[in-house]
Amino acid sequence: MTLKHDIATQKISSEASATARLNRLFPAVEEASTLIAVCRPADYSASRIAMAVEDADARLLNLNIIAPETDADAMMRVEVRVGHRNPSAVARSLERYGFEVVATSAPSLYTTAEEAADRVAELLHYINL
Repeated sequence: MTLKHDIATQKISSEASATARLNRLFPAVEEASTLIAVCRPADYSASRIAMAVEDADARLLNLNIIAPETDADAMMRVEVRVGHRNPSAVARSLERYGFEVVATSAPSLYTTAEEAADRVAELLHYINL
């Protein structure tokens, strides 16, 4: 027996493009940072990663394995997206839990170069007072 919800879901998933499906799975979050960590496959634990992120007072938004496990000695690459503007606290926490953080990215504080220049001009104005 097929439910109305199941039919609607099938229709949506068949009509949606790959980009639309990715946007639904990984929605844009303004305050999100991304970290890439590596570990041995034997040391990988999603729950330990989640605890490390929460210990840094951040929310875990996405957790993806981006390099498949090829052999027992190869390092796994794990992409972690967190709901925190600054990834440094999360990176330190992941390292305390035994993961090596190899890359981080965070949203810029300013949306445009003009906005950054305005902020600098305001700071210089207050310094000259």
